[in-house]
Amino acid sequence: MKEIILTIGTNLGDRQENLKKALDLLKEKISIESISNEFYNNAMLPENAPKEWDKEFINIAIYAKTKLDPYELLSFVKKIEESMGRIDYEKWSPRIIDIDIIFYDKLKIKERDLVIPHPGIFDREFFQITVKEIVPNYKEKFLL
Repeated sequence: MKEIILTIGTNLGDRQENLKKALDLLKEKISIESISNEFYNNAMLPENAPKEWDKEFINIAIYAKTKLDPYELLSFVKKIEESMGRIDYEKWSPRIIDIDIIFYDKLKIKERDLVIPHPGIFDREFFQITVKEIVPNYKEKFLL
């Protein structure tokens, strides 16, 4: 079993229900060990973004174990997003669900469709807060 950290965010529709449904769907193929508290934050927006994009996100992080390899995991989370109604819009546009692979053991991958560790881990407050909550020693566990 490989250790992973995922983050889940939502800023459209019934956000609480979106998180619950995503967690339920994830449990089909991963073993969730711990879930962070919810973190509310403003949407990250590009310059001149439409006003309707400015919707508050709810984010959580999960620490889990899986037998899926990184590419199978990516395919699995993309299928969950699609099944929940996520449509690929412009970057930073509102989304019903967003599931990111933050860490996969100490693996490092840098490809067009898959980058692990997630490149935003050190730039986004919600990553730092939620991930530290569930795995306080995440740097030692996943980066060193």
